[in-house]
Amino acid sequence: MRKITLALLALGLTACATQPMNGEVDPQAQRKSQQYLNEAIASFRAGKLSSASAAVENSLKLNPENGLAFNLRALTKQRLGQFEDATQDFQKAIELSPQDATIRNNFGTLLCTQKRYPAAEQNFLFAADIKTNSEPEIAYT
Repeated sequence: MRKITLALLALGLTACATQPMNGEVDPQAQRKSQQYLNEAIASFRAGKLSSASAAVENSLKLNPENGLAFNLRALTKQRLGQFEDATQDFQKAIELSPQDATIRNNFGTLLCTQKRYPAAEQNFLFAADIKTNSEPEIAYT
């Protein structure tokens, strides 16, 4: 399960420089936000969860409309055992990036760990049906 989460994180977070915004974000703030997010990704991958948390918080302060940042914050909170907070962050990530299959898969994985299988299946199937999902088979693993 951990390998799948890390693979999904790598696919979704490193593939995009930024997410489309609902509101206006200063380009300089957006670049700095992305730098913090990249730092958070590296820390998460290295298992440095407190560093990842701090960096993702900095990213979100500069760009609170970034679904990928909420996704990473959710994954970090999930790893820390803060499941309610992780659920809220996944829901916010989905609200901001409803067609992001990686976020749906990651949320489905959290729901599975909580034995919330019908909700998990709903997220996996939604991810598999996203037309821009280049790897829908991940949703079935």
